[in-house]
Amino acid sequence: MVRNFSYSIEVLRDTKFNDLMDLYFYYGPDPFAMLIADEIDDNLWTVFGAFTGEPKGSHKYFTHSNISISILEGV
Repeated sequence: MVRNFSYSIEVLRDTKFNDLMDLYFYYGPDPFAMLIADEIDDNLWTVFGAFTGEPKGSHKYFTHSNISISILEGV
């Protein structure tokens, strides 16, 4: 069964969003190996997958950025 991971994360700087966009533009639709962590439940997943679309973000001046990511597992 193919898994789909959808995340919303909050980062303190929009530079972290830019790092994520660099990954998106580098790999494009091609899958790559990644480690996905859920710090709330302390779960880790190793996934060979790809972004299903461009990460979305909203940035507040001098505070934080809210980012939405969706990853589809490759088979």
